[in-house]
This record gives sequence, C-alpha cells and structure tokens, in this order.
Amino acid sequence: MLCVIGDYMTQLQAQQTNNNFTGIVFKKTGNFWIDNGIVGLYSILISHQAHFEQLFGMQLSPLEADTLIVGVNQKCADSFFAELKRLLIESFVYETNNYGFYYDQAGKQFVLSRKRDLRTDKKYYFQGFVPKPDGKIPLKGLSVSVHKELENFLVKNKTYKLSIENEIPTSKMIFALSNKTIVNSDMLRPGRKPCSFCGDRFKKLISLDRMHFPLLVGFPNLKTFYSNLDSEFRLCGKCSLAALAGSYKSYFSIHNAYLSCFILYDPDLSEIYRLQSEAGSLTGNPYGNFDKQSVITTYLYETLFVFLFFLFEKLRCDGKQEWFNRVTTKKIIGILALKQGNTVIVEHMVEFSRITELFVFFEKSRNLSLTGRGKKEAIEWTAFLNALYNKTDENSVLRNHICERILNFTKTNDLLEEYLFRSERTNKNLFYFIRLYNKEVAGMEESMITLCAAIGGEIGRKSKAKDTKGFLYAIRNCRCQSEFIKILSQIQFPLEISYTRNLFDSLQEENWEDYKSLISIFAANQFFYNPKKEDTENE
Repeated sequence: MLCVIGDYMTQLQAQQTNNNFTGIVFKKTGNFWIDNGIVGLYSILISHQAHFEQLFGMQLSPLEADTLIVGVNQKCADSFFAELKRLLIESFVYETNNYGFYYDQAGKQFVLSRKRDLRTDKKYYFQGFVPKPDGKIPLKGLSVSVHKELENFLVKNKTYKLSIENEIPTSKMIFALSNKTIVNSDMLRPGRKPCSFCGDRFKKLISLDRMHFPLLVGFPNLKTFYSNLDSEFRLCGKCSLAALAGSYKSYFSIHNAYLSCFILYDPDLSEIYRLQSEAGSLTGNPYGNFDKQSVITTYLYETLFVFLFFLFEKLRCDGKQEWFNRVTTKKIIGILALKQGNTVIVEHMVEFSRITELFVFFEKSRNLSLTGRGKKEAIEWTAFLNALYNKTDENSVLRNHICERILNFTKTNDLLEEYLFRSERTNKNLFYFIRLYNKEVAGMEESMITLCAAIGGEIGRKSKAKDTKGFLYAIRNCRCQSEFIKILSQIQFPLEISYTRNLFDSLQEENWEDYKSLISIFAANQFFYNPKKEDTENE
C-alpha cells in the first residue's frame, strides 16, 4: 500500500510542476478526535466528489491506513478549503419547522424559507454558533413599491407567523465559524512551528479552543485530558479543519443536559471509514442517533452499556458476521459533557476495548439454564436496566455505577444488594443476571451459587411469612466472617431453617463477603418478590 501512496505523490508532484497542482496530505495523528475528523473530511469529499472535481480539479487518493491525500489546482486551494469547510458545517445544520423570509435582490421578490439551526449534539461543541445572513437592508430603506410588496407577502403567508425587524435579510440564514477557523494555502507553508497533533512544522499555527477540541477542562492553561505537554497546544490548518469534523458520524445520546458521545476508533484510518460506511444509517432523533430500546439514560457508563448492547443486537440481527468480528477488535471512546446555559464542561472520558468479552457475555445471557428445571431462559436487558432506574427520584446514579462494574468485569453484588434494599423491588431478570454474572465473571462455582440461592431464598420466604425484615438487615450489615457465621446461627431456629456443612467449609477470609452478599441478595430477592408488580413493570 505504501507504493500506491508513493506513486500517487509522484503523480501529484509532476502535476504540480506542470499544471500548478498542490498535494494536500492529512496525516494520522493517533488522537481519536482528529483522526475521526480526517475520516469525516474524506467522507464529505467522497459524497461530493464530482462537485469538487468540477470546481477544483480535485484528485482524491483512496484513504490509506495513515494518510489522506488530496490533489487540487493550486490556484483553487483556498476556495477548496472554504468549500470543504462549508459542506462540513452544512452537515451539522438542519431545517426547523419554523419559517422566516428574505429579500432576493436579484429576483426582486420576497422568498419564504425554513429557519435553520445547529443539530442538538453539535451545540455542545460550537457555543455561540448562530446563523446570520450574508447581508441585510434597512426596513426604512425599502422603496414604496417594495414596501407594499412586503405587506402583501406577509398577508399571503400569515399562517407562518413571520416576524419582521428593522432590517430585512437578503439571503438565507447561513452558519459561519469564526474567522480564526480559516484554512488556506498560507497556513500550509512550511516553517519552524510544530503542530501539537501531527508534528509537522508550519509558518503559522492557531491556538486550540473548545470548538476544535472539546476535551478542554480549563481555559487558563488550555489543559485537556491529554495534558502531557509542557507548552500550549497549537494546531496546523489541516488539523484544525479535521478537529472541527471530530464529531462527524459519532454516536450520541442527550438527556437532562448531558451529552454522551461515542466514537468507534481504530489506528487504521481506512478501517474507521469502512466501519462507518457499513454501520448503516443512524436514526434522525435530535436527542440520540442510535436505538436505546426505551431505556432512558443520563450518565456515561449506563449509556455506553446501552450503546454496546445496541451494537450487539444490530450486528446479530443483521447477520453481519464479518462486521461483527471486526468491531470486537476496536476501541470505543466515550465522553460525557454537561451543558448549562452557554457553558459546556466535559466531565468524563472512557476508552473501552473489551468488546469481545462483553459480546460473549451478551450471547450467553440469551440462552440460560439456571432454574434447574431444564427450561431455557434469557435476560431481557431492557427490562433489567429499566428495573434498576430509581423512579422515585428519577435517578440512575446507582445504575450507572452497576454498568461501570459490568463493563470493567468486576464484582457487582454489593451494589445490587444496595439496590434491592433501597428499592424493595426485584424481578426475574435480576435473578438471572446475578447467577450468570457470578458464574461467568466473578468465577464462583455454580454449585455454590445454587447453594446460596437456596439458603437465601428460604430465609427470604420465611422472613416474609413472619413479616419481618430484621433478619435480612442483620445479614446485610455483617462486617466480618465471624459475625456472618454468628448471624446465620442466630436466625436458624426462629426461621426453622438448616444449613449444609458444605457452606461453612467453603467460607474463607477472602471469599466470605461474596457468600454473604449472595445470600443477602437472594433473601431480599425472595422477600420483595411480587409477581403482579413484576408483570406490570415488564409490560
């Protein structure tokens, strides 16, 4: 593949000598945001290839693992960058259901037009980014005939409730970024200043701001999540343009002013493009472009969990085995941003690469034999996640922590125990999850899980019959192994239950808490179990 790039560069150099051609090279930086932006720019060039070829004589090389190469007529380089930037911005904008109008000076008529706005997720990256017309004319400056025409136009279109101000726009509202976001041939001149991302040296660089790189956590020193540099971050023209496209074809979800954004990343630029192309169209919902299957999420880990389950279900149902196999080798970069007024703060960032392990766990959750009756069961993940949502105060903080533990493949029993005692409700999906997760992830023997389920279930049933939660709280509050054994002995006679010696032989200093949590969970699960309530919540 390197020889192809070499041949193409040789061809461009020859054209540059003979035909004043310029070869523009975007290099992979290793930064997920910039690299995703490079792929986004390539996607735009591919989508409008005939347009760019006609206007600028563009020659586009196939996207390689670490390079995007574009050839354009040298005289048109500045216009090429301006048009590429314009089309990028257009992809961030949509037409609303509200209407406005402008005066077409060439056609000498008023024109009805739909108002435009930034897509909801883009408002987290481009604060203060508002549409403006190319020009305006004062209302008082209109001639009598034009003023009369305006009155007739407003009457004719009164159903649209058009507003009129002191000035009349002379074009559709357009979005334009600040002038500092200019990429032109002057910024491509070699120099001594190194770009903080690609490493190439140029005569001119621009300062980094949140519009280019949203992972800023403090303006004074331009600190970011990549704060390993001793000096200020500076971008070359090419990286600044790619940075603006960083969120292009990203997955997102918005709820309660929080934005969760996910980017599927691979070190190979061509692989990123291939994955994005094969992913298919995303939903047009302004508050989320992937199917969350009726699960409301606010925080990063719970949203990431739902997104991963969305990927799993999509690949499994579509039968894209090759795509499935390739996705499991990638990384997912996730960021969580909070928008308060005009202020946006990126609060969290995560890199997830254990997709294969999670998908294997999802697959096992679809075909379970956990009840001992030979019946196949499955975890209904939507019902499981919705059950963990605290409807009383509309809070999903605990569920977010549980999802974080699952994604890190660490123990969840203490959090599930807290959930059960706090909510006093349970369901069969929680029961299935606890058994499967402790077996497959925590590594407990199935026989011991079954034993804990039997003991806990009996404690829960008999405590419910006596209408007392005291025994359940006594088990939950145990702080050491000896106290746990003592409590089991104390409740044995009031509840008329017996234990096998196998339980006490298995208790060790390093594992007693696992057994305590499981018995406590299964006891609470049985005590709070209400079949009628579960059927209602799962509808």
